[in-house]
Amino acid sequence: MGFVVLHINTTLFSKKKKKKKKIQGTAKTDGVAALENDLNIFEKKSKIPVDLDWHVYSSPNTHIRWYTELLKAWRKSKPSDPKQATKLVYDTLHSIHEYGVHFDDMEVLGERVTNGVVFSVSVEVKDFYLLPQEILFAVSERRKAQATGDNDRAREMMHKINATQDYEVLYLDDEGYLAKKYEIKLRGVCAPMNGRSGRKVRRELEMLVDGKCLTISVYNLDEEKRCVAEVYSDHKHLQGILLNNATEVPWGWKAEC
Repeated sequence: MGFVVLHINTTLFSKKKKKKKKIQGTAKTDGVAALENDLNIFEKKSKIPVDLDWHVYSSPNTHIRWYTELLKAWRKSKPSDPKQATKLVYDTLHSIHEYGVHFDDMEVLGERVTNGVVFSVSVEVKDFYLLPQEILFAVSERRKAQATGDNDRAREMMHKINATQDYEVLYLDDEGYLAKKYEIKLRGVCAPMNGRSGRKVRRELEMLVDGKCLTISVYNLDEEKRCVAEVYSDHKHLQGILLNNATEVPWGWKAEC
């Protein structure tokens, strides 16, 4: 099982794998200071972070738009801790009609398909400074325990992370990675949810995504906080495949109902 790194700045996603950086300082100050520094540089020099292209697949104009809106919001609210900063970034980018967010996910497990249009993916966390404090604490404690050979404490912290709704520790080549879980809803299509037809479309979607690394472009969140997205598998548009398949079976997918 392999996966591609995701840079998470609440809604900014990565597609290239880079070396992890050590967590330094405290959860209360370092992340907020880093974000404030980026915004100050943008305000004074009209420059976005030099490594932003590592993390998001969008045009420079889109990046500038994001930082312009974030700077306006920052001036109004002045967040003092990572939780407030996370909310500021989320609320600001969510107010933009289309995120322009694009990421490649890890290898999908068929068992994570909920129905014919919804499935879950996990992606590696790159940007630690906007993590919830309890997750950041558990990650830091786990690393300390690993460094000192305290395996029991390391396992305890891993179980604490895995018990949360949004995060988990995944292993690849015997190395653990912190990953964030996202629920994806296919944009522009609908399918039967219940009964025999519902089971059939779920199995069909399982076969299409199981073991695949997908390219996902997020447009917005729905009322259930799911990422509504266009999805590509092996460079082929997944929704297009489903709608083409639907012409052969009466119980299949339809354009958005």
